[in-house]
Amino acid sequence: MDCDIRLLTNVDDDPAGFSALVEVSRADYAQRNPGDPLPGPAEIAAEVFITAPDRRGLVLAALVGDEAVGALSTATESEPGDENQVSSIEIVIKSEFQRQGVATALLAEALPRLIADGQTSILGYPCADFATDAAVGLAAKLGLTPRQEERCSRALVANIDDDLMATWIADAVESADGYRIEQWHGLCPPALAEQWSRARVAMEDQPLDGLDLNLYTRNVEQQRQADQARLDSGFVMYRTLALAPDGRAAGMSEIWVHQERPQIGFQGDTGVMAAHRGHGIGRWLKAANYQLVRRHHPELAIIETYNAQSNPWMLAINVAMAFRPHHIYTGYQGPIGPALAALGRS
Repeated sequence: MDCDIRLLTNVDDDPAGFSALVEVSRADYAQRNPGDPLPGPAEIAAEVFITAPDRRGLVLAALVGDEAVGALSTATESEPGDENQVSSIEIVIKSEFQRQGVATALLAEALPRLIADGQTSILGYPCADFATDAAVGLAAKLGLTPRQEERCSRALVANIDDDLMATWIADAVESADGYRIEQWHGLCPPALAEQWSRARVAMEDQPLDGLDLNLYTRNVEQQRQADQARLDSGFVMYRTLALAPDGRAAGMSEIWVHQERPQIGFQGDTGVMAAHRGHGIGRWLKAANYQLVRRHHPELAIIETYNAQSNPWMLAINVAMAFRPHHIYTGYQGPIGPALAALGRS
């Protein structure tokens, strides 16, 4: 299919291209999440136009005439000097235009740009519940291999037991004697910024299975800039930090809510540092942060989270809290050079 591929750098430079991105993104979302309120243009823009200091991305829209047919977005998050540059790619194609070469046209435009930017491998997570034989076949053609299964889970707020959440908090306060929590929404208070950054180190030992990724933790200034960008895009972050008796970080949890769609919360990271595990702090963080969000958003109806299927510890907490499997995503990864060659481009 002969597609008009548009490179998008922001919301305003190419209104027709951005409208196409919004249209195909909303169509894909509606297929995967029937009954949800659809994300608006501001939320979609926030997800694809990355402004964090340690992240960069590429956004393409595909049109045939005036009709939107597909879109591609990438995200690369890396520590300065890291030679392992992994670009996560998401492709969405309108159902009636699948198997017509739209994905190939988008990739043929994207991959040379990623290589020029120093990318070394690509990673994609097609939804196993909706992935077609064509999607799996394209991954194989590109030389990508399955590396990890990730579970998207959802909790209906109506099914979360408030008494259970109170019990989790009370049990942790007793078990983790001398520990305390701090909570806020929006930007991190300056007095807590260093410990918040330290707490995020807990995420560096999350299961990666076969993924070739180098995990790292943002420093205080990188985190502040990333948070400010997210706030500017309409998201509000609700965060709970656990501190040990000596005042140093023990763990953290966060949930994001977009102001245009406050019925849905997105669970970000939850982690407890290795030296502080075994005291119920993970449950404490999840329960207390949930209570924080509910105080600000009584209209909240759904919380969505992602975990590796190989992470039984956090999955167990989530299931006990009322999260249930929503979709399974399979991560396919491979080197970018052979992927481009497989498309007949070099």
